[in-house]
Amino acid sequence: IPNDVFVTEKPLLARWIQDRNHWRQEGYVDYQYAPDTRTISFRTYDFGTYALLNDRHAHMPFQSWRMRPKSTNHLRFTLSTPSFE
Repeated sequence: IPNDVFVTEKPLLARWIQDRNHWRQEGYVDYQYAPDTRTISFRTYDFGTYALLNDRHAHMPFQSWRMRPKSTNHLRFTLSTPSFE
């Protein structure tokens, strides 16, 4: 997991199910997260698109947020919570 990704707890793993058009937490076994090395491992027979999920309410309530222009077609989004900015 890249260092600029904020992780506070073990991320959830999900696989994209194309014919159902949603994410499912199935199709893999032996999922492990090593916080000291920021690595994950799992076994699967279902190759495809996987994602790490985080609880979207983990840092509620938001204290503030702001968007500022950075350059053409880019902006900086800043979110302040009790845990981080």
